[in-house]
Amino acid sequence: MATITLNQLISELTNVKEVNQIIESKYNKNNLNDFFKNIFNDQIYRHGIIQNFKSSTRTLNISLYYSLLFLIDNQFEKLDEFKQIDNINSLVNKMCLDINSNPIITKYNYRELKIKKLDLINDISNYKNTNKVIKFLSDYFDINIFLCNFEHNKLYCVCDNEFYNKYRNNIIIGQINSNSFEPILTDKSKIFPYNHPIINNLLNNHKHYILPLYGNEFIIKSDFDINNDLNFNDSKNKDIENKDVENKDIENKDIENKDIENKDIENIDVENKDIENIDVENKDVENKKVKIKYSLKNKLNELQEIAKTYNIDLNKIINGKEKSKTKSEIITDLDIYFANY
Repeated sequence: MATITLNQLISELTNVKEVNQIIESKYNKNNLNDFFKNIFNDQIYRHGIIQNFKSSTRTLNISLYYSLLFLIDNQFEKLDEFKQIDNINSLVNKMCLDINSNPIITKYNYRELKIKKLDLINDISNYKNTNKVIKFLSDYFDINIFLCNFEHNKLYCVCDNEFYNKYRNNIIIGQINSNSFEPILTDKSKIFPYNHPIINNLLNNHKHYILPLYGNEFIIKSDFDINNDLNFNDSKNKDIENKDVENKDIENKDIENKDIENKDIENIDVENKDIENIDVENKDVENKKVKIKYSLKNKLNELQEIAKTYNIDLNKIINGKEKSKTKSEIITDLDIYFANY
């Protein structure tokens, strides 16, 4: 039996586009429970978000990615819901592509953490909100993530493998249950530098509550260790509280820039759709956007001709081999195409 390579898996996964139907959307503000109020304060709260959307084939939980982008990109909240979901799809696809060549895997010794590339790609592309995905998000965006587990009243920190690096900026995410998340913020702050009163109070007075998501003990990296770390970038010692993402406070994280070294998330606006495999508008069929009728009653060759009109790929990769798409798969792709207009 032929085996599928990592590149083939990435290609197959990142060519999947979803027909979106929002099935759970809550925007109310909720207070933290008493346990976390004691650790933080009354000014910090949970912000309700879109939890799930339904594609033509499956229901996906987007709450982790939504929470992340809600906190680190000031423009994300201003987008309409479907553009937000497109934005999330763009991020998911780009991360799957980047995993194959990004130095994060080796820099943070994922092998020692027993995190495999194929497993990580599978979890990200299938919206499985596992610990390994949360760890990757922390390293990918070079931020510390404080994770408030409300089911068990536990506070986890996702950071460097061995140390908490105080010169990384911090975000706080609530874990409602094993697969559901919400952003945690104040009216003035979504991103917290280490000298922010909330983080300062947490580290000085409530450090004993903090558990590492990976590792045995929560240890704050000393200034001496940081200054002698050849990989440390002094520019991370900047307060980015409440700054517009256009100021490039999250450096080297441009989701729309195909240069892996320049991942600045400033222009994640889905209207630009420069990310590979996500751009629907950038097609040479601007004069062919009128939806035509099609169904399973059409013959395969008829559906293939319709798909060609909209530059839809007629083939798929299965176990490393290229095969023709079925009628239902072509119809799904057509649904996806027209769902974006």
